[in-house]
Amino acid sequence: MQPTTATTEAQMAHLRAANDGNPIAITNLLKFHAKAQYPSDAKEAALSLSGREAYRLYAKEFVALIAEYGGTTVYWGDAVGYAIGIGDWDAVWINRFPNLDAVKHASADPRYAIMHRHREAGLHHQHAIITRPDPVAG
Repeated sequence: MQPTTATTEAQMAHLRAANDGNPIAITNLLKFHAKAQYPSDAKEAALSLSGREAYRLYAKEFVALIAEYGGTTVYWGDAVGYAIGIGDWDAVWINRFPNLDAVKHASADPRYAIMHRHREAGLHHQHAIITRPDPVAG
């Protein structure tokens, strides 16, 4: 499987079908570029940021944006190792939203397109797992 940073059309169709209006959480497994990959003419290119630093610029702006749509960050943590399984992730980021529509509206907000450049520059690839909170487990 090829590393990716974008949602496929098949995944979008599945998510639209699963959109029941209930709360969701998105767990992001993140792998960063060693050095941010800004276009050479971008003002940030001269800063020599790491991929993690560029992505954190995106994350800071994204957290403020999703708050306007009822979203919140539940957890951010840097990967330190594996107790079970194998992998090569740099960080885990979990956000909670009132529903999938909130994610859709935040992603369509014009400010998202502006902040997205930091995401693209910093992120090598990711897995984003959408879950529904289990009322029994809390």
